[in-house]
Amino acid sequence: MTPMRRPSRRSSYGYGYREPIGFGIRVGGVIALAGVVVLLAAPVGYRLGLLSLPLAADRVFVWGGNLAGAAAVVALLGLLMTFTHRREARRGIGRALVAMAVGGLAFLAGGRLPMRTPPPRLHDVTTDTQRPPEYVTVAELRRRDPASAVDLTYPGEQLAAQQRTAYPDIQPLMLSVSRDEAFARALAAIRRFGWTLVSADGGDGRIEASVATRLFGTVDDVVVRVSAAEGGSRVDARATAREPGHSTSGTRVREVLEALGS
Repeated sequence: MTPMRRPSRRSSYGYGYREPIGFGIRVGGVIALAGVVVLLAAPVGYRLGLLSLPLAADRVFVWGGNLAGAAAVVALLGLLMTFTHRREARRGIGRALVAMAVGGLAFLAGGRLPMRTPPPRLHDVTTDTQRPPEYVTVAELRRRDPASAVDLTYPGEQLAAQQRTAYPDIQPLMLSVSRDEAFARALAAIRRFGWTLVSADGGDGRIEASVATRLFGTVDDVVVRVSAAEGGSRVDARATAREPGHSTSGTRVREVLEALGS
């Protein structure tokens, strides 16, 4: 006698029926993809000359990040709704996790909370606002190039006051090593960063370099000044953006100080 077969769990829905992926998960995945596309359209549009830097960096890039961040929230809600279903009806969990991860990373890259005022991006940041390190070789090269003939004179107290509010942590770095040793360390750090070394004058204790951002390709010029001080040496750094609309000058100065201070 042939034993009776137990009915499949899916038979109550009809043969071959599968529970559809939740609406929130599907929408979250689509929005996450759209957010990434908008995010990447900002640097591509700027590099192709289709968008101005302020529009690309402060509008399109931020919109893409925020859109992707919203997608991560929608996908999370969809995932939570999925867990209210029976185990065999839970579909799209992997898609939801991918949408959440992609959306979250894109938001961290370019998103901005609506109610939060972003910190100012000062185009010229230095550890010494009273006697800023001066560009010599960089200034000469830029004078020869009309396309980048930007005034490298430090703006003065108005910018210094803004910097004290925006970057109170950026101060001269005091080291307990000789001036020559500090200069060698600073030069090694610049090379380790992969920045373009413009000049290194050990006699004056001055190092000049330039570095481009990965996405937008905007360039910051950097000058490091190493001088003798009581008990060792003092390191000052200054970074100046060639395109003030998307400055990473504060980040560049911090990179130098953190590399030498660690």
